[in-house]
Amino acid sequence: MNTIKYLLIASVNLVLFSSCNSWDKAEPTPSFIYVPEVKLANKPAFGTLKQDFTESYIYLDGQLLGVYPIPGMVPILSTGSHTLTVFGGIHNYGIKSQPQPYPLLDKVEIPVNLVSGKIDTLTPVVKYRDDITAAINESFEGGNTILSTTLKGKGILLTTQDAFEGKQCGLFQLDTLSPLIEVGSVDLNLPNDGTRIYIELHYKNEVDFLVGIKGYNSTDQLSTYIVGLRPSTEWKKVYIDITDYITASEYTNHKIILETGLPFSGTTLTRDKANVLIDNLKVLY
Repeated sequence: MNTIKYLLIASVNLVLFSSCNSWDKAEPTPSFIYVPEVKLANKPAFGTLKQDFTESYIYLDGQLLGVYPIPGMVPILSTGSHTLTVFGGIHNYGIKSQPQPYPLLDKVEIPVNLVSGKIDTLTPVVKYRDDITAAINESFEGGNTILSTTLKGKGILLTTQDAFEGKQCGLFQLDTLSPLIEVGSVDLNLPNDGTRIYIELHYKNEVDFLVGIKGYNSTDQLSTYIVGLRPSTEWKKVYIDITDYITASEYTNHKIILETGLPFSGTTLTRDKANVLIDNLKVLY
């Protein structure tokens, strides 16, 4: 019994001694990278540089450090010369629970010299991949728009009031005479082999607003709305992945379609007018 008691006491003392030793060890002081934003490099054929990159995916010498909100601080337990690799991240479909690296962007590699305890500020500049095509790049600055097909209501207008950038933006002007408006883009021949296809769009809307695709051939057509955007008093940007919809489509020709309408209760309109503004419509693959 005494031997067992002695062993138990010795074990406890060993654990306490080890714990005390671990307390005495100083934790290493990390170096820090502060990322206030991730910018987009200029490519004139791809329109606006205004993006909404919400996270940065950061690698150190090829090893993933983590995913960090923008703006955000990145602690790194390394010093000296290294290479950071950064990918810009988005919220797919505008849903916060669906963050991901934007697959149409190329990575950017940045050499850094890390110093323990020091904060360095980096603003990575990413770019669209060289193999990306802009099927639509509509800034609404001309007299006509790519949304040339009026499917319901009076179609889309152009306005100089409250444009996101530039002089003009697109306007859906809803009223009791035109309580529902739906428009379609020019015809698009998009790849259906799994190539990533995205819609990018800035919007500001007083009522719900839908974005989708219409597939069609000489005898048939099918409209599919993919995203519904809730009213917003501020300009927002949405990224919409339409890859799976195009890949699964039985049609070879497609249009991007946009729809909005006045809200109603039963058969009665609950408001008699509303505006939806859009800008910088892109379809990229």
